[in-house]
Amino acid sequence: MEELMNRLNSDRLFTELRKSGRNATYTLRVEPEPENRVEKALTVGFSVVDGEIGEVWTNERRTTQFTDLVISGKYGVWVDLIRNRTSITDAFLSKKLSLGGETNQIYGPTVWMSPERLFAVALSPAAERIIEIARTIPTEFHGKYAPETV
Repeated sequence: MEELMNRLNSDRLFTELRKSGRNATYTLRVEPEPENRVEKALTVGFSVVDGEIGEVWTNERRTTQFTDLVISGKYGVWVDLIRNRTSITDAFLSKKLSLGGETNQIYGPTVWMSPERLFAVALSPAAERIIEIARTIPTEFHGKYAPETV
């Protein structure tokens, strides 16, 4: 999480994309998969203040005065996101990830809905950039996913 903070804060594109005047906290819940030798849950998070990552945390849940967004999913889904085998939009649409809190922090203005079904979803450019940067960080995986460590 510290490395993600450092990379995002030094990334001019991310900083420009987040200069929306809105601050937020993001909590990512990684659910265990005992069947795949991943026994423990993991909670990580970060705050975005004035276009920069203000702080990061692990293994605790924080709420602040900012809008909170919580994304939850099984360990393997997060591995697939980091390894670029799935997109976060596909993970949401297939209900592999769940989203709670203020969804306009992750979805841009291009969400169109009708009473019957969802027509299209697009992530905000800042949320997409977070994922792009996270994919560049060497990551150690656990359990059956250990051979995929990058």
